[in-house]
Amino acid sequence: MANDPRLEPFLDDSREVFTSVEQGQHIWQADPYDVETLNAPARRAFKRLLDKASSDSPPSAGKLLLLLGESGSGKTHLVRAFRNTAHGQRQGFVGYMPMTVDVTQYDRYILSNLIDSLDKPFDEAGDDDDSGLMHLSDALMAQCTSAYALHLKDEQILEGEELHGTIRVVADELLMDPRFRDVEVDLLRALIYLHRRDPRLNRRIFHWLRCESLSEADQRVIGNLIPRTADDAPARMVEHLGRLMGGLGQALVLCVDQVEDVSDFEQRPQMENSFRRAMNSLAAIASKVPRAVVVFCCLTDYWMKMKPLLNRSTVDRIENDPEPVMLEATVTADTARDLAARRLQALFEQRGFTLSPSDPTWPIPADGFEVLGGHRARDVLNECRRYRDRAIQDGKLPASFPLQRPQELGKPHTPAEPRHQVLKPDMDQLWTDFRATLRIDPPEEPADVAELLAWAIEAGSKELGDARRFDVKPKEKEMLDVQLHPEGSKLLIALCEKDSRGGGLGKQMTEALKKASGKTPVIVRTTDFPPARPGGVIAEQLGALLRKGGRRVVVGDTELRDLMALRTFREKHAGEAALTEWSRTARPITRLKSVGDMLGLEKPDTTPPSPGTKSPNKPAPKNGGASPMGNVGARSTATKAQSELFASPRTQPDGAPLAPDVLSGAKSKPSTRAETSAREARDVREHREPAVSQGHQHGSAELLAEDPLTGITVESQMLTGRTLTPPRGLKATIGFKRNEPTAASPPSARPTETLTGPMRIGTSEGVFSQIVTVEPSELTRHSAFLGTTGSGKTTLALNVLEQLLLRGIPAILVDRKGDLAAYARDLSWEEHLDDPALIERRRLLRERVEVALYTPGRSDGRPLAIPVIPRGLESQSPEEREQGVQQAADAIAGMLEYKTSPNDKAARALLTQALRLLVQRPPGSELTLEMVQKFVAEQDESLRQETGGLPPKTFAKLAQDLEVLRLDLRPLMATGGERLDMNELLGLGAARKPGKTRLSIISTKYLGDLNRIRFWVSQLLLEANRWTSQHPASKLQAVVLFDEADIYLPATSKPATKQPMENLLKRARSAGLGVMLGTQSPGDLDYKCRENVRTWFVGGVKEDNALKKLKPMFTEARIDAETRLPGQKPGQFHVLREGKVQQLRADRSAIRTDQLSEDDILKEARRTLERSSE
Repeated sequence: MANDPRLEPFLDDSREVFTSVEQGQHIWQADPYDVETLNAPARRAFKRLLDKASSDSPPSAGKLLLLLGESGSGKTHLVRAFRNTAHGQRQGFVGYMPMTVDVTQYDRYILSNLIDSLDKPFDEAGDDDDSGLMHLSDALMAQCTSAYALHLKDEQILEGEELHGTIRVVADELLMDPRFRDVEVDLLRALIYLHRRDPRLNRRIFHWLRCESLSEADQRVIGNLIPRTADDAPARMVEHLGRLMGGLGQALVLCVDQVEDVSDFEQRPQMENSFRRAMNSLAAIASKVPRAVVVFCCLTDYWMKMKPLLNRSTVDRIENDPEPVMLEATVTADTARDLAARRLQALFEQRGFTLSPSDPTWPIPADGFEVLGGHRARDVLNECRRYRDRAIQDGKLPASFPLQRPQELGKPHTPAEPRHQVLKPDMDQLWTDFRATLRIDPPEEPADVAELLAWAIEAGSKELGDARRFDVKPKEKEMLDVQLHPEGSKLLIALCEKDSRGGGLGKQMTEALKKASGKTPVIVRTTDFPPARPGGVIAEQLGALLRKGGRRVVVGDTELRDLMALRTFREKHAGEAALTEWSRTARPITRLKSVGDMLGLEKPDTTPPSPGTKSPNKPAPKNGGASPMGNVGARSTATKAQSELFASPRTQPDGAPLAPDVLSGAKSKPSTRAETSAREARDVREHREPAVSQGHQHGSAELLAEDPLTGITVESQMLTGRTLTPPRGLKATIGFKRNEPTAASPPSARPTETLTGPMRIGTSEGVFSQIVTVEPSELTRHSAFLGTTGSGKTTLALNVLEQLLLRGIPAILVDRKGDLAAYARDLSWEEHLDDPALIERRRLLRERVEVALYTPGRSDGRPLAIPVIPRGLESQSPEEREQGVQQAADAIAGMLEYKTSPNDKAARALLTQALRLLVQRPPGSELTLEMVQKFVAEQDESLRQETGGLPPKTFAKLAQDLEVLRLDLRPLMATGGERLDMNELLGLGAARKPGKTRLSIISTKYLGDLNRIRFWVSQLLLEANRWTSQHPASKLQAVVLFDEADIYLPATSKPATKQPMENLLKRARSAGLGVMLGTQSPGDLDYKCRENVRTWFVGGVKEDNALKKLKPMFTEARIDAETRLPGQKPGQFHVLREGKVQQLRADRSAIRTDQLSEDDILKEARRTLERSSE
């Protein structure tokens, strides 16, 4: 067969097919070399987990699959096969990451690599260049049945608030779908923005998805999506991406590939901590995402060394469910032949030749593979490469295979003289670690992108050595002229970044094609190309591009970041020989898909199999049809909806798409939510308190009558930085870390009954100091805590609240600054205390109080949605109903900033009448702002009759204003959060938990400006008024604390909160609801309400206006307020009750408040939500 034409490609050195080391860049490419029999047990184990995760009945928690093997056993190659299987059969989305030792935040590293992976082409084997994220976005939009979604079609021009408002509406309606109920609404919004395929939007969305900071200007571009920058934000983003994929019936697959050269533990001891962090982060993801499959590739000896460093439960989970899979260290002779034949097939088919069925390894002698049986797959490929290299070198086939090594030829071997060994730097590992830690932003301006691409082409030319060379010259308007050597052909690379809407992109492409006369045109974008509408300019230009032999290329966010990082990395190691060697072997630039596509480099890993060869990853057509998804092969549990949902769109020759099945709107069965063991969660969070018990002193009963928390003795040492042991069986609901029990003496029994009697608030000042108390019943007539910043008013108020909670009185705290949220933070409960009474109080609070922290306005915390008007108004008396309508109308008018102009007065009257009519004839469901807007816009007949001669323009004005307001208030009224309900906030009725008293904290930090805050609080006040009318009581049954109450009850204005606050102060007493007002600006508070507030705690006050207003309250007690109040120190108060004044040195609260950051508040809010479901 010396004249066999197949010898020509075999002896041609231009294409390497026997490379034995799998590069990370290959993971995203189709694999024509894959041999299914190689590591078949591992493939079966993965396929079983993937089938289950993407089925209609996924497991309750994700799975961890550990693959153990030796160096060269094909771990990275196997991961590539897993990725192609999951994507090719439309069963999941795969994230890939190499192990690195230089990452301190592994959650962020995982997220970054997941986004990088999703930014790669989803399925090259299926001729699908769209990225995984774009597939996810399109699949999500295919499930949207909203009429508003039609406005987001590619040919619609939406800008500014019109676009943002439409996306909010579509996202909120998607949130109503049970499958997406547990997905953050802002993530849905982000993916809808991606659906627009607008580079200007996509760059910022990628920053948001990566949990990176965004400027206020960038936030406005994407509809004020708030960046997630807290420490736990990356883990939460991965979790919610997994939930979204699960809602679409898809698995989240994470593959961690260990870099083999990190096995030298002595030289890299930091690897141990890195490994633990990685495993903990991955296990946490698997616990929270039921459809997750986490694959971890590990050297066997490394796993045996690191396993003892992990906790027992983690090891059990990894090794038992499912069991680890040992990769095959060696291959059989048949598998060795298959490895060679598959590569030769790809080599020959590129030149139009086929294999010989009788001798598929020709021209490599088949008999030689018998010798290679029992060797590693890497060794087999190395021997094939040596054989071919010798053939190319000699111009003829060698006489034998495998070739003999020099020592095997009988040549004497003389050991080299010993000399100092210089360790070569491991550039692969250095690059992996460098890329993992580098924080770099991709370029945004087209000129900067073009400059970066020019650098990449020049640097890529050096990677290829003498084989090929590229000369690049900048050209006008973000274009590059590139000449290829030695063939002399020319390219015109044109960056076309304009939006397709309005014709901008089509014009750019037209100009680029004109400039490309005599050159091969390459059109480049930094986001996916929009679908080409048949007959449109883009479809026409794409057709012209193909006819000219041109290409379209996407350089996504991830590859832009890679190029920026590579440029920095090369600058750092400039001049090092190891860098040059690594560049030419690993080819990190030219192996990037976008660079290879731009330059038309021959990529050996993308040659498709011949028409008669079955692709291992691409699903076969169902029933012989031509469906792009077809039957999923071994996946018998695939649903029709899932197959249609992830069908790859087919295109016509000119690039225009055919009608895709993905727009059918088919829905799959809702997925179950991740179920995390409450016991495991408590093991992580619970914290042990010192054991204390009631003292047995003489007279202790009398002491308890005055202060039930005196007479406490500590059985173990006071807290001195150590954690001691609480009584057995103590269950914490607030959430603390658990430590191993110490050898403390057995604690005595503690009373579990609710405390009663007066509450100690401090001691009187004077020669004969006495305990000062307050009866809970006094608080039904309300209280106020006044004083400048640092006066101690908040500490005093919380001291009262803590004692109320221990008496079974639930409380609601409206937190303006973020300091009251400290009750939800673990650290606040770990402060060193010297006072035994406070130690015991804190223990009882921890045992008996359930903390709920709400963040209305932020879906990534614990949102709390409000109604337009209080529920149940239709069942109240006419007077109460009318009052509720007026207050709701005032609140909405306040948000609309209606003043006293004739037009505003007319619109306010129309709004009030519309609400009045809608309440009188309830529509059968909760009244929404959308219903009110529609009622006005349609000029309902009954409304026109009741409003007499109001002109149509008033209806139009109010309808338009309400529509704008409805879009603006979507985050506050979103149906995805818990509903504003007093019973729920107070833990009463159906929300009651036996043995627990609810402490609900509502943070108003995320509501926006003062008008929005007042609007939201007005709805809370209206709900409280409704609740008081339905729950009469003679004893105190709940309290509400309003921090900075002066903004809700100001002296000089009448915001939406003022009237309902005054009403609540008047009527709440009859329901046993105590209102507590706190302010650091006493001069701004309206004191006309003082007849409804029985108890006043006045601390240090220096402002003249405040002193003037307080003076009449002190006159009856013959105390000069202007003299006494300014000199009060922190913790000193005057207590006014029914005309009597008492000086007070206030006790502190058990929990000290510190202002939490916004990120911390969101994190703690989420934790309280998680605990509530335990």
